[in-house]
Amino acid sequence: MKISRTLLYITVICLIALLAVSCGGGDDTTEATPGATKHSGYTSSVRVVEITRPTSFTSNTTTIRTTLPTTATATYLQTTVVIGADPQNPLSVPITFKNVQYDASNVGIGPLVIYNAANAQKNSSYIDSLVTIYGNRDASYQLANTALTVMPEVITPLNQMAAAINAQLGRSDLLIRSAYRTREHQLSLYEEGKVKYGAEVDRYVLPPDNSDYRTGYALYLQISINGDSYELDHFRAKDIKDWLDRNASGYGFILRYPAGKSSSTNINEGVELHHYRYVGKPHSIVMNQLGYSLEEYVEYLKQFSYSGKHLCVTAEEANYQIYYIPANATPGEIQVPTNYAYTISGDNVGGYVVTVNTSSPISANQ
Repeated sequence: MKISRTLLYITVICLIALLAVSCGGGDDTTEATPGATKHSGYTSSVRVVEITRPTSFTSNTTTIRTTLPTTATATYLQTTVVIGADPQNPLSVPITFKNVQYDASNVGIGPLVIYNAANAQKNSSYIDSLVTIYGNRDASYQLANTALTVMPEVITPLNQMAAAINAQLGRSDLLIRSAYRTREHQLSLYEEGKVKYGAEVDRYVLPPDNSDYRTGYALYLQISINGDSYELDHFRAKDIKDWLDRNASGYGFILRYPAGKSSSTNINEGVELHHYRYVGKPHSIVMNQLGYSLEEYVEYLKQFSYSGKHLCVTAEEANYQIYYIPANATPGEIQVPTNYAYTISGDNVGGYVVTVNTSSPISANQ
């Protein structure tokens, strides 16, 4: 009887080991600690999986290289095993890619651009695309004035976020104090900052070409009660501030200068608790999940290349693959999918972030 029980234990242990091997990773995959983003009354599981692609593969006896001629296309297969069920492994329709011409000046355009003390504005053509918040807003929040402008893609998520605050907290006193700032306006603030902070001014306020408020994606949030405005660290704003900390990422927004990140942002702790920035989903959710500032996140993305590892994200019932293309890797060219929707954002530093929505294929992009 003892022998039989021992054999049983050995058998069980072997089965567990075999199961672990069949469900788990190998060298191709590393996985971030899973977490949850909560907003609008539901919980969304966030899954971040780094996927490695082979340097080449054979299809119909032809070897496809990762370095492609300008006009070529190729399909890269997913070759990873992920613990648990992963809707992206494998894709029902593999992604095909093509090289396209892309203006190098676009490195300074997009929701992931970094304006900071080390990276000044590189492209101002986006200014022509700014729209007024007043002309597109709903009644769930307030504006300091009717002239405030942002990039068009900010409007819908801002309205949705403010409406959720109104619905869940019963408050419509969220106030947009400032949004896009003209060069003249930011210069005036910078000159005032130099008088107040002296040599430390860049730790509190930045010159016009370096200020995040010049991107068109930044918002200065306050609350307004009976005509009086209060910062978000005021006790009357505590429930709104807490709500934003938990939920803003679900609408594409991040706190631009989070606590503990002054070494990467160069902005002093606690100075910009009101400063929110639109980066879009899934980036806001991943940044929240991994605890990165915008500077840290873009640096993190540089390890994911078009022909190598892609960052694969499942968030809010949608699937994405993200990769980074250095601007000098293939000057004038960029690799994009032909059969899935995608967006491109420059980082204003030295490259482009391509975000592919792999939830379902589409007709080939021309």
